[in-house]
Amino acid sequence: MSYHMDEKKYALHKAVQSRNIRKIKILLSQTEDINAKDENGETVLLIASEHERHDDYDSVMELLLSHEKIDPTVTNQHACNVLHNLAYKGNITWIKKILEKFPNMNVDEEKDDLNTPLTLAAKNNQLDVIKYLHSKGADINHENKKKFTALVYAASDGYEELTKELLELGADVDHRDGYGFTPLIRAAGWGYTRICEILLGYHANINTISNRGQTALTRSIRAGAVETVKLLLENHADPNYVNAYEIDKCFTPLTSASHLKNVEIMELLIEYGAEVNYPKPSYSLPLSICIKHGFTRGVEVLLAAGVHVADSALRSAQQYGRHDIIELLESHRKN
Repeated sequence: MSYHMDEKKYALHKAVQSRNIRKIKILLSQTEDINAKDENGETVLLIASEHERHDDYDSVMELLLSHEKIDPTVTNQHACNVLHNLAYKGNITWIKKILEKFPNMNVDEEKDDLNTPLTLAAKNNQLDVIKYLHSKGADINHENKKKFTALVYAASDGYEELTKELLELGADVDHRDGYGFTPLIRAAGWGYTRICEILLGYHANINTISNRGQTALTRSIRAGAVETVKLLLENHADPNYVNAYEIDKCFTPLTSASHLKNVEIMELLIEYGAEVNYPKPSYSLPLSICIKHGFTRGVEVLLAAGVHVADSALRSAQQYGRHDIIELLESHRKN
């Protein structure tokens, strides 16, 4: 008995789900509550808006929105309304129609994760939607629970055109998310050189430090992004920054590059002023790192740059049995 009651109760939801136009028309004239939620907390309008575009999409949406009691502000269990769905999918046609019919609808309505239609559109690279929502008053710098903004999403995901457009619309170029990352730090961490270039063109702070002591330069080094490293150094990223945080304490960019055995980045850093005998704690010296990991080519680069070979360096090479490195160090000291 209960099963049949539920079937009748959710008949319209199922008709919308299956895009059965004939049945939708019949049930719309019989429904008591057009905004009722099914067992998943979804209204018929939410179900319709979640569909991928198909031949009957517009017909279903028009039928539902023609109902005099339809309410597009009703949300599901995640506080998501129809604008959130449409913005994420980039369906600007129906966003416009809904906002024309319901001009007082809040374009900055937050889901349970505090994403708005605009931030969701950025997450999925929906530039036209963002421009339209912004024209309707949407906050370009709204932040979600992780303090991500539209620009953070764009820079993190490699969306070049979107990044530029958001900056032109007034996005905060130095916004710090919940991890203390700026858009520049995030873009650098993925090796998105062109996006870093765009952000720097809008005067992004190149030496901002994250909550764990990372900068755009150190993140790009960790990613092995040579072109991004070069761009940052050309724009005066600090090659001698010392991480004061626990995980990489006393590490410099050159220490990190040595640890990762990246000769090309080591040479770039040295070219742009990285000190080979810095910082002073012996365990964090680039030479000590190279010896420990048996990175002979790195030792050669450091020796050519004038690294000081202390007795402790020789002892370390002997301790690790790095015979080729011992020869290099001894030869360097003799000369």
